[in-house]
Formats: sequence, structure tokens, C-alpha cells
Amino acid sequence: ARHPALERDAAWPDIVAQLRRDNYALATLALDGAAHQVVAVPVLAPEAIGWLLMGFDVGAPLAAEMRRLTGLEVSFLAGGARPALLGSTLAPPAQAALAALAPHVAPGELRLGQEDYLTRTLPLGSVTAVLQQSLTAALAPYHRLAWQLAGCFAVVLALALSAGVSLARSLSRPVRDLAAAAARIGEGRYDVEVAVRSQDEIGQLAATLNSMQFEIAEREHRLVHQAHHDDLTGLPNRVLAQDRLQGAIHRARRACRPFTVVLLDM
Repeated sequence: ARHPALERDAAWPDIVAQLRRDNYALATLALDGAAHQVVAVPVLAPEAIGWLLMGFDVGAPLAAEMRRLTGLEVSFLAGGARPALLGSTLAPPAQAALAALAPHVAPGELRLGQEDYLTRTLPLGSVTAVLQQSLTAALAPYHRLAWQLAGCFAVVLALALSAGVSLARSLSRPVRDLAAAAARIGEGRYDVEVAVRSQDEIGQLAATLNSMQFEIAEREHRLVHQAHHDDLTGLPNRVLAQDRLQGAIHRARRACRPFTVVLLDM
């Protein structure tokens, strides 16, 4: 028996031609506002006396099952003179926007309502399957990765800054100690040694500075001794006597009391 809607479908002539050529056919048809996946096989008795046309609905239940299997939004659009949305897993506002575009839905990035979708179309005879994925959902893993990378970068930057501050402090303190020691040596104070806290270049410089101030102190001590003592006998000379006498005079004046000088002639 013939179904009147079959003959009105634009794909029906192609199905009939395929049946006559190949003795079978497989197609998707839009009939009375619904889509059907149909297959036609010959009825043999034993010669072919006709064809048996069988099929199932292509609508919202199939779209939901395909969404469960693929994770994509699935919609079925009917073409022809009366385009319509036959079934979809999209939210109602997006369904309305997609139905308004039917049947002119192009692959690529498509905006439906307030959401952008990556879209691909698959022609199925007089029905078009539209496979879509929310661009926001597709980019969500990359956004999470970007936040993770930003967090890792912040942690590494904080560690680097902390290490830099610690290193700067560990370097600046020995340098300040060396600068203070050099100032003491310039003032003629050689009694304080520089603490040697490491064996690196700073530690070697501190040890060298200690050795230098010890040698300067020894040299000054020898010069003072030579200036105040006789080279032959090693006894104090007149310069030392005059220096001691001048010191005694100054002390007596500050104390406002006399002092005595005794000269022994041996």
C-alpha cells in the first residue's frame, strides 16, 4: 500500500530508483512532521512481487540516546518546502534559535541564543543531523589548565622571590661586615677580627682582611718600638722619655696637682 506522504517527500524518487537498480534502499525520510530511518527490501515469492519498507522514528528519543553515547548535542532538521526541527537535545531557547535557521545551518561556530556552539551537519536524505558542542564546555578544560598553570607560575614566582631575598640577605650581611672592618682598619683599630662564616669568596676575603689587619698592626707596633727604643741596646730612648714626660705634664694639669721627675745617673 502506498503512503501519500511518501510520494510528497523529495527523497522518494531517489529511493524508488535505488530499489529498481539495487533491489534495496536505505534512507531517512520526513513524513507528516516526523523523521523516519527506513530500509526497503524485496519480497520474494519466489520472484520479487514488491518491496517491504520498514523503519523507526528519528526524533527526540534517538537524539537523547546519541547524546548519551557521544556527549554532543544532537538535533534533527527536516528540509524541503516545510523545514522543521524534528527532535533535539538542546535547551528550549537554543532549539527555537536553531529552528529559525532551518534548513540553512552551516558547519562551524554557530551562536544560538546566548551560547556559542561548534557545529557539524550530516545530511541523511531529506533529514539533516546537526551535531553540536557548547564552546564554553569545550574550552572549560583549557580554562582549568590555564588557571592551574597560573597557580604554578605564582608558586614558582613566590619561591623564586623568597630565594632571591634570602640570597641577597646572605650576601649583603657579609659585605656589610667587610665594609665595617675596612672602616675600622682605616681608623687604626686592628683589635676586632672579621667573622669567617663560609669558605666561598666572601669567606676568603674576610680571612685575607683579618691577615692584613694583623700584619698592619704588627708593622705599626715595630715602627713605634723602633722610634721609642735604641736599636743597639733595645732600651727606651729620649723620644720615649719626652713622650712620657709630656703625658705626665698633661695628666698633672688636668688633675691640678704636681708630679716629680727623678733622674738616676748610673
